[in-house]
Amino acid sequence: MALLMSGIITAVNRGIDAGYPAAWLHSFAIAWPVAFPLVLVLALRVRALVARWVAPP
Repeated sequence: MALLMSGIITAVNRGIDAGYPAAWLHSFAIAWPVAFPLVLVLALRVRALVARWVAPP
């Protein structure tokens, strides 16, 4: 997810040109170490919240 999102946001912000692959790699190198711990910490809480929203009354 971090790979795709960093690629999309980099393309939107700067366009796709000769420097795009290096910019994408740089963005991914920043995004992945942030995203991975967040997923580990927040995944259980988000699942519980969604389960409450979709559970029948």
